[in-house]
Amino acid sequence: MRRTILASTFAATMLLAGCGADDTISTGTTGTAASTSSVAATTSAEGETTAPATPSPDAPEPVSPTTTTQAPPPAPAQQADPVQRTVDIIGFEFEPGTLTVPVGSTITWVQKDDSLHTVDFTDGTESGDLTQGQSYSRTFTEPGTYDYVCFYHPRMTATVIVE
Repeated sequence: MRRTILASTFAATMLLAGCGADDTISTGTTGTAASTSSVAATTSAEGETTAPATPSPDAPEPVSPTTTTQAPPPAPAQQADPVQRTVDIIGFEFEPGTLTVPVGSTITWVQKDDSLHTVDFTDGTESGDLTQGQSYSRTFTEPGTYDYVCFYHPRMTATVIVE
C-alpha cells in the first residue's frame, strides 16, 4: 500500500512538473520531492495537499494597496492690481486710442482741446460735455471691450480693453 501511494504521488509529481506547474510536491513520508519553483505544497500519506504557511524567500513581495489622491485644482489666474491711467483729449483725438487695463482700474480723460468734447460709451455711459481743462473718470469693474466716441466729433473713437 505504501508503495502504491508513493508511486501515485511520484506520478502526480511528474505529471505536474511536466505540465508546467509551479508547485513543489513532496511526500510527507519519504522526503522525496520534485521541485519546479520556490513555493512548496505538502501532500500527506492520505493524499491531502496543503499550502505552506509562509512564502519562500524567492517569492515576489506582496503588493500593498495604493491610495489614489486627486491633484488639487489649478489656482485661478492671478489678476493684476487695478491701475490709474489717463487719456488725453487733444487734437481731436483720444490719446492713446486703445488702452488695456486690469479689472478695477480707473481711467481719467483730460480734455485739452479748445473745442467741446464728450466720452460716450457704446454701453450707454456718457461723460457729458467737457470743456478745456475738465476731466471725466470711470472705474471698470467688469472685463470686456469698451468702445467710445465723442458725440460732437464721431470720427474720434477709441477703445478700453479690461482684462
